[in-house]
Amino acid sequence: MPIRIQYIIATLDRAGAEGQLTALLTRLDRSRFEPHLICLTRGGHHEAALNQAGIPYEILGKSGKADPLAVFRLCKLMKSFKPDILHTWMFTSNAYGRVAGILAGVPVRIASERAVDTWKTWPYKLIDRLLAPWTHCIVGNCEAIREFVAKETGADRNKLSVIPNGVDVSLFEPKEHIGMEEVCFCTVGRLAPQKRTDLFIKAISRLNKQKKNVRGIIAGDGPLRGELQKLASKEGIESRVAFLGATEDVPGLLERSDAFILASDWEGMPNVVLEAMAAGLPVVGTAIDGTKEIVKDGETGLLVPADDADALAAAMNELADSVELRSRMGKAGRLRAESKYSMEKMVERYETLYTNLVRG
Repeated sequence: MPIRIQYIIATLDRAGAEGQLTALLTRLDRSRFEPHLICLTRGGHHEAALNQAGIPYEILGKSGKADPLAVFRLCKLMKSFKPDILHTWMFTSNAYGRVAGILAGVPVRIASERAVDTWKTWPYKLIDRLLAPWTHCIVGNCEAIREFVAKETGADRNKLSVIPNGVDVSLFEPKEHIGMEEVCFCTVGRLAPQKRTDLFIKAISRLNKQKKNVRGIIAGDGPLRGELQKLASKEGIESRVAFLGATEDVPGLLERSDAFILASDWEGMPNVVLEAMAAGLPVVGTAIDGTKEIVKDGETGLLVPADDADALAAAMNELADSVELRSRMGKAGRLRAESKYSMEKMVERYETLYTNLVRG
C-alpha cells in the first residue's frame, strides 16, 4: 500500500514555497506515495499543474487570521483520508495543521519552515514552541533555518532536517557568454521592502556614472513599483532600467541577461538564485541566510554585505569588466545547480524522509 501523505499549505499563489510544494507533489512516486493537498485559504496559480498531474486537493476557505472552526474541519478531512503522514508548510499551516493532526491521530507529523522568520513576535514563537514536541520532524530548506528553529523553538536537534530547494535545470539553456559591449543585469522578485530593489537601481546608477555600458531589468510587481520607478527617474537612468512587471517567462529573461542580482535583506533559500545558476549566470547576492549557502563566493558569483549599494555596484562592475569571469562563474553555477540542487535530488530526499519516518 502506498504511504498516504496529507499536505497543507495556505494558498497556491505564485510564490517560492508554493512552487516547490507543487514540484514535489507532481514528481512523487505514485506507486509508493499517495498525496492529498488542502489549501487553507484559497487556490491560485499552481492549481493548473496539480490538475494536470492528477493530484487531488481541496480548498478549505479559512476566514481571517483566527478561525478555530478550521481546525475541526481539517480534523474531519484527515479522519476521512486517514494519512500516514501529515506535512504542513509555513507558519499558518504548521499551526492549524499540526493541531488538527494531533486531534485526528495522524501517526507522523512534519512541519516545513521556509525562511528565517524574524518577524515572529512572542505569540507566534509560543505556538511554535508548544507544537515542537508534538512534531516528528521540522524541515528547513537551508542550514540557517535549522539553526533559527533550534534556537527559537527549543526543538530536539535530532528532529531537524535540511532539504534544499530544487530547480528543474532542463527548463534553462546555459548562457554562452560572449564579448558584448552592453552588459545586462537582471533581478526577479516581488517589489517589496525585503528585496531591496532600490539597491539594484542605485548600483546601476553608479555604474552609469562611471560610463559603464550597463542596463538593468527588473521582473516582478508589488507595492513599491511606483516608488522604485520614481527612484530610477531621480537617478536619471529611467532609460537604462526596464520594469517588466510579473513574468511567466523567467527562463527567457535569464537567457537575455548576463548576470543576476539579488540584494535582499533576508531570504530562506531563494529559488530564483537556483534558476539563475541553472541558466549559467553569475550571481551577485547579499551574504544572507540561504543565499550564502547557494552561492560560492568567487566561484559561482560574488557575495556582498546587505544594505550596501557601493559594495553591490563594485561587484557588478567586476562582472561588467570581464566576460571571462562571467563565463567561468556561470559554468560553475550551472554545474552546482545540476549536481547539488536538481529537482530530482529534492524529491528523492523527501521520499527518503517519508519512508524513514514511517518505518521509524
